[in-house]
Amino acid sequence: MAKHTVQINYRSGKSMVVSCESFKFKYNGSGLTSAEWEGMNPDPLYLNLDDIESIWQFH
Repeated sequence: MAKHTVQINYRSGKSMVVSCESFKFKYNGSGLTSAEWEGMNPDPLYLNLDDIESIWQFH
């Protein structure tokens, strides 16, 4: 399966770049409601959706 590169930007100003096989999230208009991933490196043990400002996928 192809690897994707994703950057997660946090409201605190910090960001994190990860590679993963798949990354899906749901948005309800006021914020993220869920996130799912497979094969993420580094693999987060916990992801606080309320702290995420934006998610970018690099091609």
